[in-house]
Amino acid sequence: MINVLIDMFFMIDLYLRCYEFTFPANTQYEKSQMAVDFISCFALLDVMSYRLSGMKHFRYLCLLRISRIPSFCDEVSQNLNFRGIRISLAINLLCKQGLFYLMTNHWVACVWFIIHRYLERSEKFTWATTDCPFGGDVGDYKCLAKYDPVIGEHNICNLGSMVECYVRSFHFALTTLSTVGYGDISPVTEIETIWENCVVLTGACFMAGLIGAFGAYLSENDSLGMNAFRL
Repeated sequence: MINVLIDMFFMIDLYLRCYEFTFPANTQYEKSQMAVDFISCFALLDVMSYRLSGMKHFRYLCLLRISRIPSFCDEVSQNLNFRGIRISLAINLLCKQGLFYLMTNHWVACVWFIIHRYLERSEKFTWATTDCPFGGDVGDYKCLAKYDPVIGEHNICNLGSMVECYVRSFHFALTTLSTVGYGDISPVTEIETIWENCVVLTGACFMAGLIGAFGAYLSENDSLGMNAFRL
């Protein structure tokens, strides 16, 4: 239901920009962002077709909207400034960095589950089957996933709900991207180790960006904010 409302919002916004609010400020939108919004609206076909064969991949068109996030943050800042609420460039940059950081954590957590569910279904020991937050032996019912030797596969989630499994996966991604690395969850197989290395490198880049954004905010606050020197 939420996906349908989001798609409908983008379709209504696209219609209003094209036919109702056709002022000169929309010229840049029509040149750079209109095509992305138009193509991403076809993701609604995935819901309307009830995931019929050949139609279920339309949902991935929503990923095109990720490219709109920087311009969306700039538009929010401009609208707030128009209403008398000034958002500095440093705060704008910090918000962008924080938003992308949270989104990257979500994507990394999803990839961990993709590896566990599709690429290592027949593996006995994976990051999920060896993660036992409630104690117990590896692979038993207290772990994130349980391996069944009869069918030669492990299940997807052995906890009460997929939300609990996602929280554990998100915790794994967050501790890795933040370069903390508690060690309670760790890669086991070769493909997991390769993905872990990619996540660590991505996390190092994000931490450098976040530190730079905080530095810009503190520098601006020292020169223009309450801590600025005044004669």
